[in-house]
Amino acid sequence: VLSVFRKKQNRSGVTYSCLYYIYNVFSVRLDIWLYREALIMSGELGDLSPKQAATLQEFKEELCDVIKPHHDDHYLLRWLRARDFDLKKSADMLRSNLKWREELGVDRIFEDFNPPEVCRIYYTGGVMGADKEGCPIWWDPYGCIDLKGICYSSKKSDIIKYKVRCVEQCYRKMAEQSQKLGKKIDKLLIVFDLEKLGIQHLWRPGLEIFNGVLEIFESRYPETTKNIILFNGIELAQALFVILEDFYPETLKYCLICNAPRIFPVIYNLVKPFLSENSRKRIRILGSNYQEELQKLIDKSEIPQCWGGTKVGPEGDPRCSHEILWGGKVPESYYSQVNVNTTMENMTKVQIGRGSTCSIEIKVTAPKTILRWCFQTEGNDIGFGVFYKTDPDQRKVSQMQTVLTSTRVNCHMVPEDGNVECTQTGIYVFRFDNSYSYLKSKKVHYSLELIPPETLSDCSDLSFQSAEDIAALVS
Repeated sequence: VLSVFRKKQNRSGVTYSCLYYIYNVFSVRLDIWLYREALIMSGELGDLSPKQAATLQEFKEELCDVIKPHHDDHYLLRWLRARDFDLKKSADMLRSNLKWREELGVDRIFEDFNPPEVCRIYYTGGVMGADKEGCPIWWDPYGCIDLKGICYSSKKSDIIKYKVRCVEQCYRKMAEQSQKLGKKIDKLLIVFDLEKLGIQHLWRPGLEIFNGVLEIFESRYPETTKNIILFNGIELAQALFVILEDFYPETLKYCLICNAPRIFPVIYNLVKPFLSENSRKRIRILGSNYQEELQKLIDKSEIPQCWGGTKVGPEGDPRCSHEILWGGKVPESYYSQVNVNTTMENMTKVQIGRGSTCSIEIKVTAPKTILRWCFQTEGNDIGFGVFYKTDPDQRKVSQMQTVLTSTRVNCHMVPEDGNVECTQTGIYVFRFDNSYSYLKSKKVHYSLELIPPETLSDCSDLSFQSAEDIAALVS
């Protein structure tokens, strides 16, 4: 319309100018209206804009090959909100999650994974009760945890798997609450008591392990955590937040921090890189009146007596220790009781130069063979991945099929171990990656094991073989 009036501007310049002004005013108001609509719409089921509803339908079509009947609209919308309704990013995130759950065996984690005793006794926390809206509550006196003792006594992979199991336990509670209340419950309220938080909780190897734990939560379980409340610190928040960010996205609603100690700014700066903008906005620092703040969210009868409520455990226990683990000093008798029947002395050693990689080829002759590994560095982390040669002449991992994505692991304090099932025969490549380190070379002690399918009836007590034994087997 404006183009027509431009042609007639010489004859009716005033008319054109008026129309152009009206057009600009209308455009600005339309933009404001659309922006306000986007702000008002939460992205929750029943509160979708037309564009969000259309994106949800496209999301279903895009993922029709992987979504299951129990993946309802509530579930799918969590992933869309996690990526601001970006269709491609949300789809990639959900596909990655489903692959991760399959690799880790999350759907059978209660049947197949037996947590280490040290985690079952000394890893703080427990799910108990519900808030005023019916959301389950995870209580965690994390200031009482012996970070070094846990790390000296458990493999990193077991620690992460144990925390995933805890999250899945919370999901079961959500399902129970949904059935009990007759409405969808998909939020989790988390309360951390870090009263005894101190410099000992800044132990770097422990922080690195728990950063890995954190990454699981937010990307694998989106839009689940309703609030996180911290007393006197944020150490476990670092551990939990990374899980929330990467593996359980859109899980965090609020993080309430009470009685933050002097080292709080230091710890918070360690946490911040692992938090999305949305998660940072959900962090709230409370003062000495934290008990009053708790009671705004939770009925007093649901709060343990030690935190200002009236709930007690057996024999009047104010800490409700029957449901909540309170940590404590890990006895040294647990140290090094890692489920790996090997030591650095009988492992094969390899020196990986700065900026370099090291690849080890294993030939698999029978489908369903298990490849298992254990490795430890003498200092600093190392990248590790497993690949499959689709062509024997392939030399670069970029040409190979990825079996286990290469990631950096902190294995200089606790050995890293794992396994994969080989669905096809051929050459598998174990690759240590130090290409990111331009200053330090790494000494890696490793042991690899090849388990034929006929021996898999009981794998619980299998020990590692030396690299020489494996070479003899596959030659």
